[in-house]
Amino acid sequence: MPDCPQDSSIKAPPELSLSVTGGFSISTNHLGQFDRGDFTIREVVTKIKGAHGFKFGGEAVRVSNHLINTFQMAGNFTFNGQLSGNGLADFVLGQASAFTQGGGEFKLRKGTTWGFFVQDDWRVNQRLTVNLGLRWDPYLPYYDREGRVVCFPPTSGQRSNRDPHAPLGFLYGGAPGCPTAGPDPNWINIQPPIGFADPLTQDGNTRPPGGVGIYYTPLASGGTFKVMPITRRLPARSL
Repeated sequence: MPDCPQDSSIKAPPELSLSVTGGFSISTNHLGQFDRGDFTIREVVTKIKGAHGFKFGGEAVRVSNHLINTFQMAGNFTFNGQLSGNGLADFVLGQASAFTQGGGEFKLRKGTTWGFFVQDDWRVNQRLTVNLGLRWDPYLPYYDREGRVVCFPPTSGQRSNRDPHAPLGFLYGGAPGCPTAGPDPNWINIQPPIGFADPLTQDGNTRPPGGVGIYYTPLASGGTFKVMPITRRLPARSL
């Protein structure tokens, strides 16, 4: 197929992936490595003193994501009949409606996330209980240890010093303008929740709770991690 690279710095073993609407599909793949050896260490301590129930603790999550997978490196053909009206006819004529190709999945991501908290369940009186707390979740993004991280500042106009063939503006982790992990760390993710419970009835069986707080969640890893070569989609044409 014209415009398809005939050579690649990453050699993929032969495989076949195609789909024919109303006909058949073939999909082969190769043995990959999917090592997700995460582990968590967590400790919580509780102490009761008078009308106060104190809790404090923390956790550390060690993230390890090692993938070696040739997914879509050999390309994926689709024949859906949009050219002749019949998927099988398009296949016989070599009229592919779509061809997609990617660079596989190769990751060696490691890192540690931390979280700490302190909480006081305060029994103010026989009716009212107030929950006061403070949590700290510093955002320390884990990253690919071989630098397979992409940043795209669209107005930078910079050319990658690591891969001069990369599109203009695509920078790789560790280069000026692109942090090693992609996003920047954030040390000030402090979350102060407060809650309460006050019974509506004398017997105390009806106790509607309420509360408010500030919470943070990490960036989605799918939006901050890419590998090269970049996935490409080519227009339909004769094979």
